[in-house]
Amino acid sequence: MDGTPAKASTDHVTVTRHDRGVVLVRMNRFDKKNALTGAMYDTMRGVIENAAAEDTRAVVFAGGPGVFTSGNDIGDFIQRSAGGRRGPRPATSSRRWRPSRCPWWPQWMGSPSASAPP
Repeated sequence: MDGTPAKASTDHVTVTRHDRGVVLVRMNRFDKKNALTGAMYDTMRGVIENAAAEDTRAVVFAGGPGVFTSGNDIGDFIQRSAGGRRGPRPATSSRRWRPSRCPWWPQWMGSPSASAPP
């Protein structure tokens, strides 16, 4: 690179490639405290998947002033799951929650390490 960072941007994520293989991924959805949408996950997944091919040494995720992210945008994920896929089981279910039962869980993240709700 010539010292000028290369920028790419989607609706709520800005990706900046700096010298020495550093990529900055900044969430820009401050009105919703950077609540993550499926499109944001897709963009971030693409950055991670392309990191090795682009000789990336570090990917840095950043939020904004006072907030990194508030978590998933539940409304967006419910809307995405309404497209014919089955949504998560209700909290009153006696079955344990698993990512494989939730169509909105990004599969590239694998299983969560924290204890899941009943």
